[in-house]
Amino acid sequence: MPTSSASGHSKQSSNNNVAATSAAVEETITAVSTDDQGKTTVEQVKVVEGKLEPKSKRSSVLKPLLTGMLVYALLLMCFAHLFVVHATPVVWHEITGLAVLVVVMVHVVLLRSFFSFVGSQKAPVFIYRDIVLLLLALFFIVSMISGIAFSKVIFRNWLTFPGDRAMWRNVHAFATSYLLLLIGMHLGCYLNKFYIWLSEGLAPLILGKAYQQLPQDMAEAVKRAETLSKAAKNVRLALSVGLGLMAINGLYQFFATSFFYKLINERKFAFYDFDRLAILNVIDQLSIMVLAMVISAFIYRFLLQRSVKPE
Repeated sequence: MPTSSASGHSKQSSNNNVAATSAAVEETITAVSTDDQGKTTVEQVKVVEGKLEPKSKRSSVLKPLLTGMLVYALLLMCFAHLFVVHATPVVWHEITGLAVLVVVMVHVVLLRSFFSFVGSQKAPVFIYRDIVLLLLALFFIVSMISGIAFSKVIFRNWLTFPGDRAMWRNVHAFATSYLLLLIGMHLGCYLNKFYIWLSEGLAPLILGKAYQQLPQDMAEAVKRAETLSKAAKNVRLALSVGLGLMAINGLYQFFATSFFYKLINERKFAFYDFDRLAILNVIDQLSIMVLAMVISAFIYRFLLQRSVKPE
């Protein structure tokens, strides 16, 4: 029994020494890391023997970033395609319109909590955002109803609306003209968030695999954060140049295609250059949307600055 007691005492002392040693080499510090979205954040981490304690899950930015970019690109191309009715057969135009309706409904359901704030925030920037959103909803509904009313394929013999098909065609052309601009204006309200998301997601992807993993120590974390910040700025600069060029083309297309006369209902047909590729006509329509988005982003930023209360 005494031997056993001594052994137990020795084991307990050994455990106490290990605990003391562990307490001496372990500490919690504030460190900079990169999360799954490629975003640089400051967090509390445990340091063991001068090294950051590794996390069980390896960070990855490629899959969510590329998935998000693909979804947004497809949506924008689908919207732009809808405004170039001669690019594809009528039946595909109608199918794409129905597909966009489903996507918009899913989008509304997923963000239904957001609509509880509509009208409740009184700052000028939120009033502008809500007005754009309500007008977008109005013209989207009118576009869908008028499109179904003069459908040439899918709904031609299914539904009957008052008035003739020519009237509904004019209503559809008028509503979709404003819809193109309002989509861009709505996106412009969130352009800064898109910049941050895309630049901070692409920065570690461009720099390589080493920047998609957690740093090994504090010095590396700080150095990596500085490098990521510079890379993110370069990505934002490239995005600004790209959007600027598209906006310039959109301004040219706005006047070259007499888009203004569609807004005042003096032109009933959609412009289409049969001497150019269909994709170029789609890009031209997308450029008009981008022009509205850039203008809206500047308006939103100006109103946001006006909405900030001085200290």
